[in-house]
Amino acid sequence: MKSFLEEYGLAIFAIICIVMLILIATPVGQAISTAITTIVTSFTTTTTGYMDTIQLPTFK
Repeated sequence: MKSFLEEYGLAIFAIICIVMLILIATPVGQAISTAITTIVTSFTTTTTGYMDTIQLPTFK
């Protein structure tokens, strides 16, 4: 068993770390996605409101 852990211990540790990072990143990614969507929606609404009030000059 000792020789097995000496040979493959680092690889097993790396796999466990990667799995933990994936498990942590999933809910964090959803929270970031929601926050970005909210910010973009707010920006779009504000920009559209400002663009509606701008009067462009007319040339004759």
